[in-house]
Amino acid sequence: MRLARRLQPGGVFAMWSDGEPDEAFETLLASVFTDSRTRRVSFDNPFIDDESTSTVYLATV
Repeated sequence: MRLARRLQPGGVFAMWSDGEPDEAFETLLASVFTDSRTRRVSFDNPFIDDESTSTVYLATV
């Protein structure tokens, strides 16, 4: 993956997604980066007057 080659050692790739965790994308990250993690993030959303949950993907080289 070209992105991983552009990061310095210890560099971090992060991506916020409104969708549910994507297993295929998690597998791809794990195959390219030294370490990868997926986190669900919940937060108060004033636009819908309720809680929203998103996915954050983190990967390091």
